[in-house]
Amino acid sequence: MASGHRLLIRSHWSLHNQPTGGADLLMHNIATALTNSGWDVDILCPQPNDSEIRNNMGQSDINYHNFKYSEPQSPVRKMVNSVRGWKTYRNVVYNNNYDIILDDISHIPFYPLHFDHPGTAVDATFMHTAFFDSAWEFDTKIGGTVINLIDRSLSYLDSHIICAGPSTANRMEEIGDCTNTYVLRPCIDLEKFEYEFDPDSKNILFLGRLTQRKNAGCLLRAWKHIEDTYDEYTLTIAGTGNRDRQLKQLADNLGLKNVTFTGFVTEERKLELFRNAFVFVLPSLIEGYVTTGIEALASGTPVVGSDTHGINDYIIDGKNGLLFETNKPMQLAGTLRYAIENRGELQSMARTGRRLAESHSFDSFQSQSDLLFSSITNERT
Repeated sequence: MASGHRLLIRSHWSLHNQPTGGADLLMHNIATALTNSGWDVDILCPQPNDSEIRNNMGQSDINYHNFKYSEPQSPVRKMVNSVRGWKTYRNVVYNNNYDIILDDISHIPFYPLHFDHPGTAVDATFMHTAFFDSAWEFDTKIGGTVINLIDRSLSYLDSHIICAGPSTANRMEEIGDCTNTYVLRPCIDLEKFEYEFDPDSKNILFLGRLTQRKNAGCLLRAWKHIEDTYDEYTLTIAGTGNRDRQLKQLADNLGLKNVTFTGFVTEERKLELFRNAFVFVLPSLIEGYVTTGIEALASGTPVVGSDTHGINDYIIDGKNGLLFETNKPMQLAGTLRYAIENRGELQSMARTGRRLAESHSFDSFQSQSDLLFSSITNERT
């Protein structure tokens, strides 16, 4: 119990309401975990939109401070807000005695935090995914260059870098030349997920944002080869994103018949999709520490994933899932074919995967969060 310690989380997400993505959910869980452990937690974030309800995530013990703008949506607005709100920030930090000020950068730092903070407070940054040169694989030339430069500049902020997974920490050390790096793996709500491996299922599942980085197009190209051989199998693409129209057009161009695009799915529907799937496919170009894979494992659904950062952090090929070379549709098709033809091995992987998922409980996350942030606080000179 770290009684008396005080943390400020700065986020560009409006964290008043229930999280909708992995990054804001992680900040929600850090705030909840440390509050439960006796910390005083404040959050500095954009004010809610007029249509939103300020329910403060159900946490009456968390104190909220608001920037006088709503959550930024466009890249330009995110860049502007990386320096906007300096006065609000100063009023908060210089009128409160914080032990740690945590910048949830996602993916642009709030620069006033790093260049103007009380000397008594530890400067910390949460790094979800380290892109570096990989940013050019899924972003525009200009956007990828900006992301790359931001990643490479973080070592100059003299901040403690907390990473969502070990591969992100390794990249920050080896490429970003950062020295004070730590790992805090995300958690899942384990009680929601009932283990139920279905050996008779003939459904393959993708669930995530339909963006270039998530790379669902690789799966559709691979599916062309699966559908031609195993016409009784179906593919479900669940989620929304800026590649929605292009992916549907790709499916049409490939002449795919056994593919369903569901659009947005509720939490209840997500659980059902996991239970009914034979395997869950993660074809991403790069990840930080993707929690949907952990949720699939908790449900008894083996993961077929790209052999890339944030996926191979916890998927061990042949043990709790299967890996294929990133962005290689033919290799993915071969891996899916192997899974279909070796169901007995998949059942063993499902059991191993469930044990891994159980190590990502909120109780474990709470203990790790308290230990990590307490140790960072104690490093102050």
